[in-house]
Amino acid sequence: MYKRLNDGKIVTIYPEGGISKSGELGNFFRGYELISKDYDGVIVPFFIDGIFGSRFAKYKPEKKKSFFKRREVTVYFGEPISKETKADEPKYEGYEDLNMKLNKPKHNLFRNGGYAVEGFIDIVKNETSFKWQLLMLFVMGITAWNLPISFAHASILFVSLFIPILAEVVNSAIERVVDLVTNDYHILAKQAKDVGATIVLLSLIVTSLIWASVLAIAFKLV
Repeated sequence: MYKRLNDGKIVTIYPEGGISKSGELGNFFRGYELISKDYDGVIVPFFIDGIFGSRFAKYKPEKKKSFFKRREVTVYFGEPISKETKADEPKYEGYEDLNMKLNKPKHNLFRNGGYAVEGFIDIVKNETSFKWQLLMLFVMGITAWNLPISFAHASILFVSLFIPILAEVVNSAIERVVDLVTNDYHILAKQAKDVGATIVLLSLIVTSLIWASVLAIAFKLV
């Protein structure tokens, strides 16, 4: 390693001491401090995305994937950092830029569509309230199309049923962000989740008003 540095070549190390077993960024060891202090060079943080859970990773998922299944691997590079940066610092220079790249998906229609499907599956699996919303969409949708009203009126009723669905998706996103930030009780965390619940409640009220108005007009009650 020292010979390569003396020769002006690139040296790649894991500052965590090895490959991550959880997919999360771990604590840094002081190895890179000791290596870099005697050399004038540039330290560039980078992240390899797409190999976690593969045959080359230490973590092995329960569901085995085909060895021949192609994986898209992306390497994200952050801004160069100072070699004086200590390993025990919670954040290092360039980390924010690298972190933004990791959390920003590529602009690809099919990939973003895949993210949307993954999000939908996750909500269906983990959110009971969302399952009730889907059940309401199914039952009330059948009711709307079987009422003795015009196609236009039935279409308005059916489309309005997606308002609570969208509100529940927003509420689920808020809950996940709050849980990501903290699992401890905090008044702001409670208020954020309360706001999400309010969005769902308002969506149900709006949908109910739409149904009442459309049915009143369709059956000439007003």
